[in-house]
Amino acid sequence: MKAAELIEKRQPQWSELEQYVHSFQYGSRQRLTGSQMNRFAALYRAACADLALADSYSLPPDTVQYLHDLVAQSHNQLYRADRMRLSNWLPVLMYDVPHRVFHDKSVRVVFVLFWGMFFLSMWLSYEDTLWPQFDNQPILSDFIGSVDQMHSDAGIDLQGGRQTKLDSPGFYIWNNVNLCLKTFVEGILIIPGLVFTMFNSYLFGGTFGYYARPDAPVDVYNNLVNWATGHLVFEFAALILATAAGVKLGMSWINTKGLTRKASLQKNGVETIPIIGCAVVMMVLAAFIEGWIAPSNAPYWVRFTIMILSLISIIGYFIVLGIRQGGRHEIR
Repeated sequence: MKAAELIEKRQPQWSELEQYVHSFQYGSRQRLTGSQMNRFAALYRAACADLALADSYSLPPDTVQYLHDLVAQSHNQLYRADRMRLSNWLPVLMYDVPHRVFHDKSVRVVFVLFWGMFFLSMWLSYEDTLWPQFDNQPILSDFIGSVDQMHSDAGIDLQGGRQTKLDSPGFYIWNNVNLCLKTFVEGILIIPGLVFTMFNSYLFGGTFGYYARPDAPVDVYNNLVNWATGHLVFEFAALILATAAGVKLGMSWINTKGLTRKASLQKNGVETIPIIGCAVVMMVLAAFIEGWIAPSNAPYWVRFTIMILSLISIIGYFIVLGIRQGGRHEIR
């Protein structure tokens, strides 16, 4: 596309964004509806993309300067500290975030790889005839052995029993968020991130498949199910999203889709923020469940209810809202 054609096509949206900025500078944004705020945010993102394309399309210097000023003024108005109100962010959280996550290709790829490996490993470990001694592979057998020590009745007694402490979630928040960020960083390297996530999926799937067998220790199975029911729903979902966010950012360096590498990283970096943000939130939720519910004497129906509510919240937010509200505030 030629510079003149791009300017002609995008000028109406730049003018509309300029009108929003002017109204914020000399009026009040409290009069704006949620849809208008989302429109302003969408116009701002589009202007950022246009500015990133300025060098590629050799736009005139005055147009580039105009875009710089427009983006800077829009940024200052959008992120003003004294206007951080829930009414402004709620539409973004309810419309834009689930839409971005649900339609993101990296999320879908990592989702399929994770659960594909999980169920394959679980089946091979459970059905011993397809791959005899599958559970005796060095790394998997060591992991199963550590689970056996941790979740057997004797192992729990050696640990002094399972007790719920008020500060227990603190340790798990630190551990889970570190895992989330580590997964994200490895995902940027693409292959290491995918290998790390699928390796964890392989270990957990193989372990659950082994303990589901009739000849597995009953006490370990019961204790493992009681411990895992509830928090692993959020933890697995967060692991998938953190990996996908890293892979998305890593792929933006390779497949720039016509942008410069810097512009591609900037564009995908913005799109990655809600994905990694959701991953961190779910890791924190998993930490509270793991710290307070998992070691408690709560009956299994309480744990099962938490698991079902967790599944409903994930499906409702990322799938139902992602489909239902998808594209409502997008720039076309």
